[in-house]
Amino acid sequence: MTETGHTGGKAGATAFPPFQNGTWMKRKASTGGRGTGFTMVELLVVLAIVGILMGLAVPMTRMFFQGTQERGARELYSLLRAARVYAATYRVNTAVAYEVMGDVPDTLILPDPNDPAPRATVQVLRGAMMVYELPSNRGAFAGYYTPVPGWDGFRPFPTGYCVLLQAPPERFDGPPASEPGIFFTEPDPNDRKQPRTTKAVDSRLGLDSINLLTTPVEIEGVANLSLWDSPPAYEQGEYAVLPPHQYNVFLAHRFDQTGQLIPPGSSSEERYRILFAPMPDQPRADRLVQLGNAEPEDSNAVAAWRMGSLDNAFSMIGIPIEIYRSTGRVEMGKL
Repeated sequence: MTETGHTGGKAGATAFPPFQNGTWMKRKASTGGRGTGFTMVELLVVLAIVGILMGLAVPMTRMFFQGTQERGARELYSLLRAARVYAATYRVNTAVAYEVMGDVPDTLILPDPNDPAPRATVQVLRGAMMVYELPSNRGAFAGYYTPVPGWDGFRPFPTGYCVLLQAPPERFDGPPASEPGIFFTEPDPNDRKQPRTTKAVDSRLGLDSINLLTTPVEIEGVANLSLWDSPPAYEQGEYAVLPPHQYNVFLAHRFDQTGQLIPPGSSSEERYRILFAPMPDQPRADRLVQLGNAEPEDSNAVAAWRMGSLDNAFSMIGIPIEIYRSTGRVEMGKL
């Protein structure tokens, strides 16, 4: 069947504007029938449209990353809530254990001319796993933690995001409430189950250290149930995962058999906060929101803001997660 196009009333030809014979139709000038290109007005309109599209590209990209950040924060929030419910349901101490990643450059730590060896890298939390504490009737394994059934290792956070080992800002336009924390353990010669922990992690994060089993044992009559032979390794790009400690000590948020948060050490805070945020090695523009005239690329302004001498300059990008000690309630907030 022959298609009929609307081409001056002639049948048998097919024409779908603005194409003709596979090429763009040329506009005809009003005189002489000579083909012309774009007029100056049309060119200006095209350039304006291109400029608008380029201007939209950055916000749309940022919206994509913000969506990834919120998804990662919500997954961690759900995991913390699930650990609390698991603890209260099965009447067993339960924890969300974190994998510590080190040697991550921090773009907000600026060289100090008075410090000959400024600390340029930090540690962050890059993955999580739900674990529970073995009860007293497990003999030599009592008090150790082991993964909850269904968990065979740490599940990494979305690429480019982590939990910072520093207390979140006290106000939305403030700098972090503490410097990046350090997590380090060494074995206690008097009690191999209780490694000594350097208390360099801010207690306001609510993190405590736990021992994770790595020795295959039989639990509930099933060999190796919920146990792993060695701590799962996780690497991403140039980030270096800290090597496992001798007794496999990890940072964790712990919940008791009633679902309450077990505070670290002798801390008596009612509310603990962590910040799910972009990795410290991300550009400053992806870690800070500009509030005033100072720009994130201005090192002097960033340094003054971090020291608390420049207010209303920046706001950190991140989503705080709050855990309440007496109830174990977990909430997501905003800076």
